[in-house]
Amino acid sequence: MDYNVSEFLKLFREISWKIGQTLQDWGTQLLQNIVEQTNSIQGALFCADSKQEFLYLTAYYGLKNPDKYDEGIAFGDGILGSVAKFQKIKQIDEKIPRQFANYWLGEELIPASIILIPIVFNNITYGVMEYTRDYKYKDDEVFLFQAIMQTVGVQLILLLKEQQQKQLLYNLSEKNNEILEKSKVLQMLNEEIILQKSELEEKNAKVGKTLRNIKIISEFGQKITASFDISIISKIAYDYVSTLMETSAFGIGIYNEVMNSIEFPDFKEFNFKLPYFSKQLDEEHLSTWCFNNSKDLFINNLPEEYGKYIKTIPDFGVRPMPISLIYVPLTIQNKTVGVITVNSYKTNVYKKDDLVNLKAIGAYIAIALDNGKAYEIIKDKNKNISESINYGKKIQQAVLPLKKDIFTHFETFIIFRPKDVVSGDFYWFAHEKLDNHQTYNFIAAVDCTGHGVPGAFMSLIGTNMLNEIIKIKKIYEPQQILKEIDNSLKLLLKKEENNTNDGMDICLCRIEKLKTDNSQLTNYKIIFAGAKRPLIFYNSIIKQVTRIKGTSISIGVRQKIQKQFEQVEIRLVANDILYLTSDGYIDQCNIQRQALGTNKLIENITNIATLPMPTQQKNLENELDEYKKDAEQRDDILIVGIKLLIA
Repeated sequence: MDYNVSEFLKLFREISWKIGQTLQDWGTQLLQNIVEQTNSIQGALFCADSKQEFLYLTAYYGLKNPDKYDEGIAFGDGILGSVAKFQKIKQIDEKIPRQFANYWLGEELIPASIILIPIVFNNITYGVMEYTRDYKYKDDEVFLFQAIMQTVGVQLILLLKEQQQKQLLYNLSEKNNEILEKSKVLQMLNEEIILQKSELEEKNAKVGKTLRNIKIISEFGQKITASFDISIISKIAYDYVSTLMETSAFGIGIYNEVMNSIEFPDFKEFNFKLPYFSKQLDEEHLSTWCFNNSKDLFINNLPEEYGKYIKTIPDFGVRPMPISLIYVPLTIQNKTVGVITVNSYKTNVYKKDDLVNLKAIGAYIAIALDNGKAYEIIKDKNKNISESINYGKKIQQAVLPLKKDIFTHFETFIIFRPKDVVSGDFYWFAHEKLDNHQTYNFIAAVDCTGHGVPGAFMSLIGTNMLNEIIKIKKIYEPQQILKEIDNSLKLLLKKEENNTNDGMDICLCRIEKLKTDNSQLTNYKIIFAGAKRPLIFYNSIIKQVTRIKGTSISIGVRQKIQKQFEQVEIRLVANDILYLTSDGYIDQCNIQRQALGTNKLIENITNIATLPMPTQQKNLENELDEYKKDAEQRDDILIVGIKLLIA
């Protein structure tokens, strides 16, 4: 809720006591206006007796059960009595138990927030005001209540004194012998009323200025905490501070832990930036005293007051010596990170309100400096992480088979789109010559658990295992290869000890070119084994796309019932095409969160299978991008197309 000065003063005119008005009428008018102004639910005014021992319900607005307050509430008794005794505002924002609700507000309503404000004047408690609302009171609203109470106290005293006047007039008619004495008392009361009205006008003006300053500081806080650069922070702070107080000179000093000094990179004098300067913390100066002691420093006549803080009058270098100064430590989480200062070349310039305002500004600056430091740390860490991941990408790309090695034996395309910089999907190829001069070509598409860095580590493990099993151990049967990887991965990840689900899904093919018979076509024998991944192939003679499922278990994952990996033999001819995929393509969602699906992939392959391999790749990628649009990529995507060649 945003209060301006004119609205604030208008409120005071509406709730001002009018001569002749009863305490109950004035109290009800006061409560109604403040309840409506603050969007409260209800309000109550409790006045103290003349001995300041008990509180009594005097007026209320919207209160459900005023009979609760027929008896007086002793000072110090319960929350209400404690507020009266200790003269401190009390705000309750937790969920209020029903017994408190009954005590304060009656049985029909449990509010979300209660605020109780003591009415204090000259250290005497004249009463307590209570307001409730169904959502939390903000800081600026709390300040409004505090500001109102400064003047409500005066008004309450005026009203009580009028009642005293009425009582005295009544007594005059009964006691003629006391007329002269009572007349003197009345005269004194009238003079006091005039004086207190003058004080009220002065306080109203001060409250208006305070509200303006709070608004300025609040705007500053919202703006400054989004900045990380000290030059920007310093400029914004100077612009706002100069609207609140005299700023012939202004500076923010930042603690340099390495140099053990306070640095002033953007000190301004008459709006001109001075050259950088610093003060060593073991050097005697006002700024170092403020930092080392983590205390405010308030001076309005430096030549007479410097001795309170340092032994010798400070040296300001080429600058003229300021006369009035304020230094405030910048502190966050009980750690001092710098100082802020304003200077003037005149005597007795600064008031205590200026110190309060500068401390509020300093609190926001400390947060901004801390945010800036955290931002730099995060930026450096992100840079290091990014550099590490990018280097990991180079390693992963180096481990992947060279496309030219695959092109030597087949026409091919590869769609490889990691979700992050590195991928948990990978493709693998090997060309093996047997002792009998027979040759096998192995091609695999592998989908490891996860993506990003964890998936990339698994992909390196999978690549190494395939190389070892086929190239070193010379195991060539696909189902046996999958079994070997499964055993090795479980042993490596200690599956018996660790309850993890890390593993990989794989589509593996062994391609063998057969001796050409009398026909004009080259024949191929394909041995396929899959772990939760299918093989899709296109028969160019009958122009049909077929999908063969793999075994329904993942490699490396513990099983309640042990299953064996199966393998399938397929006979194909030249111009037939194999498609090996991870699940990233079919699992990709559109902006309606609908997955593309296997059927759509089969349909797309059917439509493009007769096209050149580069065109097939382009069409599949275009179909994916058109379906995905602005939706996020969910997983790594891998499709390998292998076209069997004519001998």
